[in-house]
Amino acid sequence: MENNLPMQFFLIDNEEKIERFLFVFNFIEVKKISGGVLEQIISDKEYVDRPILINQGNDFQLLFNKNCLERNRDYYFIEDICRKWVEYELAKIVGDRDLVIWGCGKNGKNFIKEIKNLKIDAAIDSDVDITASGKWNGIPCYPADNIDKKLLDGKFVLITSNFYQEICDCLKEKGQKEFEDFMSFRAFDLSLTDRICDSILGTPKMKHCCPVSEYSTAFRFGLLYMCPYAGWSDSIGNVHYMRADDIYDSILKRAFEVSIKYRTASFCNKQSCDFIFNEPLYTDVDYKKWELLTESGIKVGVAGYDDSCNLYCASCRDHVMGGTSERKQRDHDYFVKHILPDSDVIKLATMGDPFASKYYGELIDRICEYGDKSVVLISNGVLATKEKVEKIGVNTRGLAVNFSVDAATEKTYLKLRRGGNFKKVMKNIKDIGNLRKCNDVAWFSLVFVVQAENYMEMEQFIHFAEDNNVDAIDFIKLDNWGTFTDQEFEKYALVHADRTPVDELQIELDKCFSLSSSVKLYFDSDSKFMQEVISKTISL
Repeated sequence: MENNLPMQFFLIDNEEKIERFLFVFNFIEVKKISGGVLEQIISDKEYVDRPILINQGNDFQLLFNKNCLERNRDYYFIEDICRKWVEYELAKIVGDRDLVIWGCGKNGKNFIKEIKNLKIDAAIDSDVDITASGKWNGIPCYPADNIDKKLLDGKFVLITSNFYQEICDCLKEKGQKEFEDFMSFRAFDLSLTDRICDSILGTPKMKHCCPVSEYSTAFRFGLLYMCPYAGWSDSIGNVHYMRADDIYDSILKRAFEVSIKYRTASFCNKQSCDFIFNEPLYTDVDYKKWELLTESGIKVGVAGYDDSCNLYCASCRDHVMGGTSERKQRDHDYFVKHILPDSDVIKLATMGDPFASKYYGELIDRICEYGDKSVVLISNGVLATKEKVEKIGVNTRGLAVNFSVDAATEKTYLKLRRGGNFKKVMKNIKDIGNLRKCNDVAWFSLVFVVQAENYMEMEQFIHFAEDNNVDAIDFIKLDNWGTFTDQEFEKYALVHADRTPVDELQIELDKCFSLSSSVKLYFDSDSKFMQEVISKTISL
């Protein structure tokens, strides 16, 4: 594939932002020069063979303009190169083959509009009105039903159609291999371009970032995340559309690492990330605890690839979800093969319930076979019997158990935890509490999603936890997963638009947190809570 992108540059300075750039674009060669050498280079016209790379705002731009140098030809700003990241990634994957677009609809048009510097050699489409002339956007265009193996030889197909699976099956029948000979355009999220730029050029937006991010992989519906809190950040890639090796050796992944190191929060959800919106709550002692986790070098694998659950909670969904699927099986196989072996701690599960899923059940069996993994078990508690929990506990290095209950009374429980069984949950809590008392589990905590229906039961819930050897309660704010209208959510959530508690909730929170209790209490500070949980499972 023809690649018109520069791979070598003269580099004028060596500032921190240049160092960030060179880490992200680690395949670009640079020759560092001083400012005094620049005029000589320009006068000798040597820049024609190697353009100049500068940080925007550099005073040398005046010199460039004076000598009639052209941006994006003779010199580049860092952001100019960042905006070509998809072109770099595609050029690496396609190599010296011709690039063919399959899908001339809206996706195809938008993609080639964004990717201006890569030569597209041909197009394929099933619409006869598009292919009738044999041309599309000035390039050869072939009808989908006439594609043969000969035509595909020496080609790489980028699928821009929404019918990816059907086209995938067609290409496989013709001997083409997914990821090697074809892939989806969705592997390249063009919306992240500005965030890549910000990771290199941005200033710190937070004092601290979850250090475990640097060693973690969260997995959710085929998406890989470096942050163990998948909802807090963008993903670094989707294994449904890319090979894992390409994801881990990508510009996007390295930009994410730079964002973590320099605290630019470029890929973070500013409304969800605990380290951003709850920053005033964190002390130097809290940060020291995270540094201890960093120094331990642990790797956390987060499983969230099956939404199967025996409950249909009012705040989450309107029906019980479960069953098997090809997608779930593929995700499960990926997690077992690629994430489980290298993970020291498995967080199971951030979606669905571990004991309501066929795939999570198989994952638990595989974890137990290893014998040296630590586990953070997240469940609604109905199916988490003493026997099931004990099995995990005796076959792991450390086990933390976390039940989400949301009520202190059966009436409220049945209203909020639809499909649940209050008596079974209470029995399981008592049984796991006894295991905790005997140190057969390293940690036992409860989650209470605070909402209008239950906030007056928080104090009663604390006393119940005290009686059952519970280490901590994490009171968390209600989220809208699409189950409420805006008006309903405002009514149930008991928080203002800026997510601060309304007065009646704050009064109850103040009362609860003033109690002298053996149970540690957290409110909407997930990272502080999880730091404690993970530390317990690995005996830090």
